[in-house]
Amino acid sequence: MVEGELTLDVGDKTRAIKAGEAVAEPLDVRMRARNTTDKPARAVVFQISPTEK
Repeated sequence: MVEGELTLDVGDKTRAIKAGEAVAEPLDVRMRARNTTDKPARAVVFQISPTEK
């Protein structure tokens, strides 16, 4: 997270991620990021997957 805060829904779990934090997501699990605040949020996302995926 570069700025602000996002709410992450990963599978059946929900957590907040704030500026300065990073998250690794498991493969083949549905994920959604939501800005539930009234402030801007900016994130950098990298996707690294096995070749067969």
